[in-house]
Amino acid sequence: VASIPPSTAGALISANLIAVRTGPQLLPAVLLVLLQSEAGQRALLLRGQSSTSNLLLTPKAIGEVSIPVPPLEVQEQIAALVSTAEQHHVAAVRAADQRRAVAFAVAVDLLRGQSRQR
Repeated sequence: VASIPPSTAGALISANLIAVRTGPQLLPAVLLVLLQSEAGQRALLLRGQSSTSNLLLTPKAIGEVSIPVPPLEVQEQIAALVSTAEQHHVAAVRAADQRRAVAFAVAVDLLRGQSRQR
């Protein structure tokens, strides 16, 4: 489950993907939150057809998922919360990657018998 930016309008969707467009009564961020939640994932799993390692979802199955539609004001709050949380997540992952890169660089220097001075 992913959100696709509006700049991709008109792009072709492969046979392995299903595009879902929300109408004017539902913000895309709200649908994304629902489908990425445990309840949303369970709803998709219940409607999908499973093989040994794959889950097949059809547009009809996705259309059968019950989606609560809160007032637009609440949806806007949800969208803002999700956007902020995603920004914080991306920043945290970036910071963790940088810390790991520094630690690896120090470890490599130590393996070579070099030490970094502060």
